[in-house]
Amino acid sequence: FDLLECYRRQLQDDISQDVAANSTDERVRHYNALYYNEVITIATETSSGTDSSKLQQWETNVRSRLDKAEMPFVPIVSPGRFSYGCYLGVGGNFTGGSINDAFSHTWIFGGGLHVGYDRAVAKFSAFYGQPKIKRLNIMDVENQQITDKYASLTNLALTVGYKIVDTRRIAITPMVGGAWNNLRWNVGNYEWDEEKSEPLLTSTQSYSITHFSWYATIDIDIKLHSRVNSTSLFGSKKREQVVSSVRISPYITRNVYDEPQPQLRGVQAGFTVAYNVDLRSLGF
Repeated sequence: FDLLECYRRQLQDDISQDVAANSTDERVRHYNALYYNEVITIATETSSGTDSSKLQQWETNVRSRLDKAEMPFVPIVSPGRFSYGCYLGVGGNFTGGSINDAFSHTWIFGGGLHVGYDRAVAKFSAFYGQPKIKRLNIMDVENQQITDKYASLTNLALTVGYKIVDTRRIAITPMVGGAWNNLRWNVGNYEWDEEKSEPLLTSTQSYSITHFSWYATIDIDIKLHSRVNSTSLFGSKKREQVVSSVRISPYITRNVYDEPQPQLRGVQAGFTVAYNVDLRSLGF
């Protein structure tokens, strides 16, 4: 036991200088080999403990080495201030006002990236959905109507926030910023065919309406698991803490699309449920 404690103190003193994963693992293997080699030497010289004289010499020697080996300083290793990560998920987008007269609610999917310093966080998100078109002629152009049942919805948002709660199990981060919303759909131009007595499709085109507006959300992270990687994602020799969580994010924004006649305006609200990963380097 004293011999093992000698090597433990040497190892602790050695690895306390940094938390480089590769070098730490090498040091553990090195001291393990030294310990087991010396145990074999002791067993050989003491005839497996039957030679009391030799055994006493080894006990005195090891005890002297242990007394000279000071108790090493054990640093507290903790996550650094800077963090980064990503998430991927699905959710629902619900429209209000006159927007809901032209486009239905829809499922959305997408993800984003985030960086942080202490409790401050900046996040970029991108989500896509396909709302059903409710009005045949949204732009109110004569002899024109939609050719597809669904439009394309793209939402790009950039927000900043602050973690008001951050425990081992949960984190809550209110965030505000701006979002770019785009709706795109296809229409056909028709002319009346006198011979067939029916409308004839002569050409197709796409319409796109956009609006940049404020955007507010709350990220609720339910933490699932924490582990330590041997190296960082970018190849650094320092270990990195990885925390995975389920992120629930209700959000709200308001959009005004001027191009359609009549004008489309209203609140768009919804939620996303995503798998999120946070990464932080470990340091003293």
